[in-house]
Amino acid sequence: MDRTRPLIFAAAGFAALLAACGSEAAQPACPFQGETAAWTRGALAAWDLVRDTRLNLPPAAPPEIVLFDTACAYRLSAAGSAAPDGYRPLEASVRTSEGELKVWSAPHAGEVGLPDGKTVPARPLAFAAQNSTGRVFFVMALPQVWEQAQALRGRPPALLNAVFVHEISHVRQVAALGRRLDALTAQGVLPPEADDDIVQKRFGSDPAFSAAVARETDLFYRAAAAGDLADTRRLAAEALASIDARRARSFTGKDAEFAEVEDVFLTFEGAGNWAGYAWLSDPKGAGMSHDAAMDLMRGGRKWWSQEMGLGLFLTLDRLDPDWPDKVYGEQGAVAVDLLRTALSR
Repeated sequence: MDRTRPLIFAAAGFAALLAACGSEAAQPACPFQGETAAWTRGALAAWDLVRDTRLNLPPAAPPEIVLFDTACAYRLSAAGSAAPDGYRPLEASVRTSEGELKVWSAPHAGEVGLPDGKTVPARPLAFAAQNSTGRVFFVMALPQVWEQAQALRGRPPALLNAVFVHEISHVRQVAALGRRLDALTAQGVLPPEADDDIVQKRFGSDPAFSAAVARETDLFYRAAAAGDLADTRRLAAEALASIDARRARSFTGKDAEFAEVEDVFLTFEGAGNWAGYAWLSDPKGAGMSHDAAMDLMRGGRKWWSQEMGLGLFLTLDRLDPDWPDKVYGEQGAVAVDLLRTALSR
């Protein structure tokens, strides 16, 4: 795997390049203030809440963060970091529970430069990635871009904070799980441009495969919602048996390694969706009900890795509350393996 490959939660439409940042000569060309600064601080606080109180992860060095609107890009790095090329230092910083982040800014003309030397179009997107030196960074379009592209039409503004939490949570996973994807790419199992929907793209035209995935997904959500833990275990075991049978039928010959591919992407997207759900449903976060938060994170319910992944992690959370240490730790455990272990106890 090329570790700069993004793990994208959402991307829709192209943002119109209409807005201009501060025009007064005494002000920086792209000031970090107003709604931009307020949203950024709120989004980072959302991740602090989930990381520190719901996932209970140990402190770690914060990643370099790239945010952008329709005219300006902002780089947030640990205080003391070298100034990014082409960026102007600002008298601004953001405090997080993992440390203070210094802010730099620069105008852009529709393409935003990344820490790995590549660029992305200024459109609705969010992802975590890793450069050739192993440094992890996080990229996200600011609300203005999503709004102009109508990418979240009809959905509450809180969803963008959940998107932020989902994607920045991958920062803790990229190294360990990325190594597994690198190996699969080196073996020729995955093309370099593969994304988290590759299993669906490869096997989605098989009616029996698609029906099995739908059944497994339903079983996981029923397991997560069951009032009796014995029912949770029974339904989860039924889902796991279906996964095993489906894989035995379809992941054969040259496709045998797709079991690991599915495991990795279910873990990436399921854990990310659980993190977003955790913030939405937390009284100190968005304060939504369990059902409203879950429904918002499920969205259109058409992408297997995200839809089944969330149900899998909601179930796993009931059977193995210590899963974050294993999923976000150096071992980079995958959810199906953790579920199998939990059911064996």
